[in-house]
Amino acid sequence: LSAWIVRWFTAWRLMLMAIALAGAGTLLVGTVAWLPLLMLFAFCAGFGQGLGAPVATSVLYEEAPPGRASEAMGLRISLGMATQSVLPVVIGSVGSFVRADLVFVVMGLVLLAGALSERRQWRRGSGK
Repeated sequence: LSAWIVRWFTAWRLMLMAIALAGAGTLLVGTVAWLPLLMLFAFCAGFGQGLGAPVATSVLYEEAPPGRASEAMGLRISLGMATQSVLPVVIGSVGSFVRADLVFVVMGLVLLAGALSERRQWRRGSGK
């Protein structure tokens, strides 16, 4: 399956699809209460996030200046670990003041806005 996907789509296109899928799934998780739909949308959000991680590594490696890919990867890992530590605390704090569904909707909108802001990469087919 992965070979087929890589043949049909560039890394940037896969990245944008992953962000959009994660955003749409996260947004929709916050809007439904029926379990089968909740499971479907949670699967979409998780699939988008799971697809995005390796593709982000590939894009970062392609876009890093020559000889600085390891430096870029170290920075990505450091920021990822910091995000994994800080975001749960921040989102949990915000979620204690507002409804949980609102948190999902806002996070989904942020992800979709990020994908939309980088749609020029889709038209170009690559980051270069």
